[in-house]
Amino acid sequence: MNKYFANFFVFTTGAVIMAIELTASRLLAPYFGTSIFVWGNIIGVVMIALALGYWWGGKLADKKPRIQVLSSLIFICAIFLTLLPIFFKPLVKMVISILEFPSLFVFAFICFWVVLFILALPLIILGMSSPFVIRIMNKDVKDTGKVAGQIFAWATVGSIFGVFLSTFITVPFLGSVETILICAALLILLSGLTLPSKYKVLSVLVILPVIVYIFFANKPMTDNENLVFEKETPYQYVRVVDKEGWRYLLFNEGSGIQSYIKLNRPHFLTDNSYYDYFNFLPYINHLEDYKKDFLIIGGGGGTAAKQLVSFWQPKINIDFVEIDKTVIEAAEKYFDMNEKEINIINQDGRFFLEQTEKKYDYLIVDAYSNQLFIPFHVTTDEFFHLTKRKLNQRGILSININADGPESELLQKMEQTVKKNFKNVYILPMDNSFNFLLFASNIELDFEFDPDEVDKDLHTYMKNFDKIQRIEDWSKDMILTDNRAPIEFLTDKMILKIFFTYLMNNS
Repeated sequence: MNKYFANFFVFTTGAVIMAIELTASRLLAPYFGTSIFVWGNIIGVVMIALALGYWWGGKLADKKPRIQVLSSLIFICAIFLTLLPIFFKPLVKMVISILEFPSLFVFAFICFWVVLFILALPLIILGMSSPFVIRIMNKDVKDTGKVAGQIFAWATVGSIFGVFLSTFITVPFLGSVETILICAALLILLSGLTLPSKYKVLSVLVILPVIVYIFFANKPMTDNENLVFEKETPYQYVRVVDKEGWRYLLFNEGSGIQSYIKLNRPHFLTDNSYYDYFNFLPYINHLEDYKKDFLIIGGGGGTAAKQLVSFWQPKINIDFVEIDKTVIEAAEKYFDMNEKEINIINQDGRFFLEQTEKKYDYLIVDAYSNQLFIPFHVTTDEFFHLTKRKLNQRGILSININADGPESELLQKMEQTVKKNFKNVYILPMDNSFNFLLFASNIELDFEFDPDEVDKDLHTYMKNFDKIQRIEDWSKDMILTDNRAPIEFLTDKMILKIFFTYLMNNS
């Protein structure tokens, strides 16, 4: 083996390692989500597998320092990756069928075992490449350091290439399954270049990934007879589902509903969900007779925006900021969000807020990046200080927060962080749900409404404001900051509590 082919060999295996690691998160997202705990499982398994690969690869290379031995293993890895799209879904469905409560995945480490099953074998084999090639190329003890450095450098450059190629090209434009099959095809070709002559015919098996693609890659990622639309995006797995007269926007495994409308009345109320209460905002600070400027950060399918337009046009302008372009396209096509009063902006909400010079009467934050997780950077002291600067004198900040009750640590930390920046903060629990609406302003807010002044369609909701509570003080120990905002940990801690309560109630 000459040094140029050796460099190319480890470059290719390094690229495949990183492509598989990144793509694994996309395969898992529809079932397990993409929280930090899922990523922890992926990275942990990758490190375990590579460590074993380095160790076993070095030992095997000392015994059988022939490239054909490594190529045979690479060929096995390629066939495993080729078959992965076929058996992955049945495997996950089997796991899910065992469990009734979906959030158990993270806390019982079911995700870990699934990741181990799909990644361990290919990554152990790929991890063998560098020590194996170093052993083969090391002709003189004096050059050991030079050879090792060269091989590891090219493997690392390959990894960098694999990161950028899969992140910016193959996964977003082709898909996760397609990325895995491309990796499998590359490995079949790579192994075919160095297999013994009598086995070179196996190189024609490069057609296997093509066959798998034709028959399996275009299948829906999840089985759902009510599926209207699905697509992987750079941020998440997006689905639109119709069920019992309602249309839902779901992210990843679908533990949380991001938006929904009733199909026969898409512009109106959603039967006492938290969206319906945003329509009271102009009554709360008595701006109902004036032109109103709204900013919505993370509105999903636009349920709240469409309702606000329905109730308040023509005295309304809405800047609707959504980071995921596919979500915007789904909102326009499947949720009919095409009102002229809604100005759609494809951008990160906090970045937009930093850049805009506009001030608003109302700022609604309803951002959820991975089904149940609020992006940490819109929960911090720095963010709420920014929102205060972007609101008019009588402006109101309103946030939808998922929590299991008033004592939720996540809810309390957000209340305290907002209270540090706003004089008046109030919390409203929603009936029969985990949603809490937080209202904040530097003026006193009025939650007592005159029925004669409130739209008749909202009358039944007025009594629920009797449950609103004022947050009186704030604690320095509870403040979330850009430096420390463990939102995913707090959310999963809350989910674990709900799970054990569920078990106790059903045991």
